[in-house]
Amino acid sequence: MTLEDLAEADILATCNALGVEINGVYEKGSDSVECLKDLLRYLRKDDDNFSILRYLGSLHLLQTDLLPLIKRYNRDSEIFNFALRLLVTLTSPAILLFQDELPEDKVTRNVYLQLISYLQEYKRAFLDVKVWEALSENLKELLKQRPIERNEEENLTIERILIVIRNILHIPP
Repeated sequence: MTLEDLAEADILATCNALGVEINGVYEKGSDSVECLKDLLRYLRKDDDNFSILRYLGSLHLLQTDLLPLIKRYNRDSEIFNFALRLLVTLTSPAILLFQDELPEDKVTRNVYLQLISYLQEYKRAFLDVKVWEALSENLKELLKQRPIERNEEENLTIERILIVIRNILHIPP
């Protein structure tokens, strides 16, 4: 087994351990928070071709695990916040990953187009009203507090929710 295969197997195992849908209800895995942290670590170590980001797109991680976690466990601040951090990364505009310049060489251009394709799939997944309800419910609760009363983590959560909204709106149709 090559290092690439090992990394791919690790990522797949991590995604599978996040949780599972049983009879239409998403149930988190026993180590779901650690899995979310691991996925964030993997993405921080991604290469110049965004192999991990693209692999997670091919696994439909956002659609099959992250959004169900956000909808079902939006009151669990730890799960919500780590899933939200992943949403920020997964929905980042592709053009930003390429320093605001469209790639010119064929291979890099194909990577860019593949990322755009995944982003468009993510945008369709956000058509689920329950996702917006979970995000807006958390945002509303945080904004009820006066800014001076909020801690740094709460301010970051507000910022991340707004970034996800901006990212989704930025995705071309």
